[in-house]
Formats: sequence, structure tokens, C-alpha cells
Amino acid sequence: MYPEHYFNPVSMDVPPAEESLMQNTLWPEIQKLYGHGNELYSIAASSDGSLIASACRATSSDHAQILLWDTKTWRIVQQLAAHQLTVTQLSFAPNDRLLLAVSRDRTFSVYEREQEGGDFKQVMRSDKTNGVHTRIIWCCDWSHDSETFVTGSRDGKAVAWSRPHAEGTDGRRGCFTSNRVLELKNESITALAFGRKKLSDDRYLVAVGLEKGIIKLYALGQWNLLLNIDQS
Repeated sequence: MYPEHYFNPVSMDVPPAEESLMQNTLWPEIQKLYGHGNELYSIAASSDGSLIASACRATSSDHAQILLWDTKTWRIVQQLAAHQLTVTQLSFAPNDRLLLAVSRDRTFSVYEREQEGGDFKQVMRSDKTNGVHTRIIWCCDWSHDSETFVTGSRDGKAVAWSRPHAEGTDGRRGCFTSNRVLELKNESITALAFGRKKLSDDRYLVAVGLEKGIIKLYALGQWNLLLNIDQS
């Protein structure tokens, strides 16, 4: 621990300079990453800290690519292309084998790698035949066991997606399918988060954040509302 005399309160009426931030914050900058054509919009880190996924504002498929960075070398190790517009959120599954992306183009994509250190390959992308959302998908999150994910959209829907445990003849598990849909009419869902363990009745706990500032807690089975948090 640093002695107390190392710290002095400072009043500022302008933003601090970059040099000041580097010298005085607990999280100093260690690396700048260059690779996107526009300003960064979404970012996620794997749970083991070995990979960072990033995406920027995009109006074309070229700029909508997801870049994967190795945190040991800070180099791009993979580029993932699936979307036409800005990827609004990225999320690694806790097992670090799956990566989820949701986009302004109203679709999501899932990537998987078979072994640690291997490349991610696209295993699913929603479209008109299997997609549920009709507006921008703002948010997503994985369950603690990496078996289920949820997506949330401006259309007021939160959708839970899961896939069968059994493997097919090719040794792979099937695609994720939507089996539980929460629809909040005249609302926009902007944030989602799973609880880090199941409830006592073996259901997932999911927090749903709305654009107007309300947070709703649900037990994910049939989307049973447990608590409504409204500080307005």
C-alpha cells in the first residue's frame, strides 16, 4: 500500500491531460490499438484476459468487421465478418469458446472455437427465417455456464437462445434456437445481464434494463418478473 502522503486532492475545471492520467490513475494506459476505420463502438475481453474483441461504427460490411487482439503481442489475430452495420455489443461466453455479436442490422452472430488458441468460426447468424427481433439489437449476455444467451432490442423483446446438449453425427452440437421470448410493448431494451449463479429453483436470474431507466429482474424459465427497480 502507498503511504497517505502520496495522495493529494486536486480540483480541476478542465479535463486532465493524457500524461496526467497515465501518471496518476490506478489503470494506466499500456497500449494503443490501431486497426478500425472509424471510432470504436463496442469491446469485450475474454475471461482469461488473452483476447480482446472490438468493433467500430459502420455503415458497410467492411467496417463492421470484428477484430480479435492477442493481449500478449497486441496484434490482430483474426477478423470476423458477418454484419452490415455497427456491432452494438460483443460478449465472450465464460468458457471463452464462444463469442456473441449483436448489431444495428437487426441480426446477431455466434462464433466458436474447438480448442484453446484456435480460430473462431461462425456457427450461427440470425436472419429472416430464424430471427425474432425486428429492430436494432442493442444488447446481449451469456449465462454463467455458457449454455444460454439473451439478446435485447429496440422492439421491446428479450430473447433467450440455447442449443441441445447432445452432439450430432459430426461431433458438433446443434444451432442455438429461441425458446423463451419476453415482449415488453412500447419499450426499448438497452441492457441485459445474467446473474452469476442460478436461483434456488434452478432458473437463471436475468436483469433487463430499459431505455427509460427502469431495471426489471426476471427468473428465466417463463420470464417471471421478480422485481421492478424504478428510481424515477
